[in-house]
Amino acid sequence: MSYSKNMRGLYTALVTPYDKSGNVNYPILEDLVELNRKNGIHRFYVTGSSAEMTQLSFDERREILKTVAGTKPKYLIAHVGGENARVSIALAREAGICGADAISAVTPYYYKYTFAEIKDYYARLADAAGLPVVVYSIPTYSGVSFSVSELKELMSCNFVSALKFTSRDTFLLERARSVSDKPVFNGCDEILTSGLIAGADGAIGAMYNVLADKAAQVYEAHLCGDITRQMQFQSEINGIIEVTSALGGLKCVKALLSMLGYPVGELRAPFLPLSKEAIDRLRSEVLPKITLGGLKNDI
Repeated sequence: MSYSKNMRGLYTALVTPYDKSGNVNYPILEDLVELNRKNGIHRFYVTGSSAEMTQLSFDERREILKTVAGTKPKYLIAHVGGENARVSIALAREAGICGADAISAVTPYYYKYTFAEIKDYYARLADAAGLPVVVYSIPTYSGVSFSVSELKELMSCNFVSALKFTSRDTFLLERARSVSDKPVFNGCDEILTSGLIAGADGAIGAMYNVLADKAAQVYEAHLCGDITRQMQFQSEINGIIEVTSALGGLKCVKALLSMLGYPVGELRAPFLPLSKEAIDRLRSEVLPKITLGGLKNDI
C-alpha cells in the first residue's frame, strides 16, 4: 500500500449534524462539506472524535461515510476506530466499499494493550479495508503514548500511510516526522503554526468546521514562508479557541454552526446543552470574528 501526495494538506474533522429528533441530518452534512469547500478545505476526516464517534451506531457511521464520499472530496479519511475491534474491522470493510482514500483509527483504549497488539490491530484494519491506515495518536483520550522508536516502527509498516498526531508535544511531532517521509498531521488546532514549523505536512482539525478559512490562511502563509501572516491568522484562531475551550469546546463548534445558519443540533447525551450565558458569550465574543468565504483555494 502507498499514499498519494494529494493526502498532504488540511482536513476538516466534520461534526455530526442532528435534526430536531436527534437523528443524523445527512442533507446538512452535505451542506457542511460545501461550506468547507467555499473556505478553502477540500479534504475531510469523518466519524472521528469531533463526530462523536462513541455516540454513533455502526449504521450511522457507515451512512455518514457514504454521504461524504458521495460529495467527491479531494481526499477522504474514514475513522473506523473504537473500543470494539470487530466493529472497527467491519467499518474498515465498509470504508473500502464506500470509496474512502484511507482509513484511520484511534489507538485501542480502555485495556492496556501491548505495542505488538496495537500494531497487529492496524494491520488487520488495513487488510479488511484494502486501504492504508492513518494511525491516530491522541494520548489524552486513549492513554496510549508512543515512543520515538515505536513511531518509527509503525511508520515503516507498508500498511501505514500517515500519522494523525493530536498532542501539544511538538518535540515528539518533530521526531515522528524525522523518522519517516510519510505525512504527519497536526491535530491540535491551537498549535497549527507550531506543528507546521515542527514538520507537519498538514493538519486535521475540529475548529475548521467554523474556522476553515483562517486555518487555510495559516497553511497557505506557511507554504509561502510568510511567518508574519501565518502568526496573524494563528492568533485570530487562538483568540477564538481561548473562549470556546473555556465554554465547552465541541459544544461551541456546533452552537456556532447553528448561529451561522447550519442547524447541526447539540452533542448527544450524556453531554448537556450549553448554558444561555455561554450561548450569549459566543454570540457576542466569537461570532463577529468568524468570516466565511475568505479563501477558496484548494488547500
